[in-house]
Amino acid sequence: MLVGFTIVNSVCRAQSEFYAEFFPFFTTGYYFFSILLIIFFGFGTIYNIRSQRRKVRAITVVENRQIRGDTQLFLLLFVHVMCYISLALPYHISLVIGATYSTLLVNPTFQFIQNLTIILLYLSQAINFYVFTLTANLYRKELFNLLRKVKAKYWDKQLVIHFGQNTVY
Repeated sequence: MLVGFTIVNSVCRAQSEFYAEFFPFFTTGYYFFSILLIIFFGFGTIYNIRSQRRKVRAITVVENRQIRGDTQLFLLLFVHVMCYISLALPYHISLVIGATYSTLLVNPTFQFIQNLTIILLYLSQAINFYVFTLTANLYRKELFNLLRKVKAKYWDKQLVIHFGQNTVY
């Protein structure tokens, strides 16, 4: 697909042809499709975990832990989707508004708002680590275990300096 771009007021934009009107609607459709994929594969993962558990029954103590893990997985999926929707949706709304009302594209206030929504879009891609570590107990435990191992390996060592035959501790 050949796309022509032009520079207007030091901003690179698609030329006002079919692509300029098509791009915002395409990215918005892609955005909603990605949300559906996240939900679909999230529930698919949960279903797969539950079906594997049915094949091998464990004792009730382990089942209670597994129910708690399922609850954490549902919470993780819900928070992940909500963060993605709330951070990325404003960008796509501003794209559609800009494509619908092309006179707004030169308005400095609208450009400022659109730049803020771009920052939110970037944040939606960078927030996954924090969502996982703050919502799921398993991720927090593993993170703390990793930090303990790194601390034990690098910071808990004594300083050893060799001067010829003498060793200084």
